[in-house]
Amino acid sequence: MSMKKVKSKTVKPIDIRAALEAPIRLKRDGKPNSMPAYEAALRQHLKKALASLSVPSMKFILGEAEKHEFIKKPPPALKGGVFVLPKSLPDEVIHEILNHQSGHGEKDPMSRIWNIISRFADKCKKQAKAKAKVKSKAKAKTKGKSKDE
Repeated sequence: MSMKKVKSKTVKPIDIRAALEAPIRLKRDGKPNSMPAYEAALRQHLKKALASLSVPSMKFILGEAEKHEFIKKPPPALKGGVFVLPKSLPDEVIHEILNHQSGHGEKDPMSRIWNIISRFADKCKKQAKAKAKVKSKAKAKTKGKSKDE
């Protein structure tokens, strides 16, 4: 038994950048076309993400978009502006809103204003319910008196 020695061939290193930038041939709308392999891969992932709702493809597309800064960052939060108070608010509520001294590190003064206004709205609702209850009792008494006569 003789064993043959297998000659090992030296494998040349692959230039990945050149492989991704080299155009590949494909058919698009029945016509031969060429595009870089990277673009073809992106298009395939996009098609897979949209048609099949593939989460890995979505992650890949979003990752590439962030890497190349295609996603626009949201604008910074507003730190000033004008807030118009309704004239129908009572003076006590307006004074509470305007005379507040903001504390150190207060993050959202608008939430404080909305809390004051919603507290006032709740108070108005309770008063309206109480008035409605008094009116309904008064109507019931007047109906009772007219029946007695």
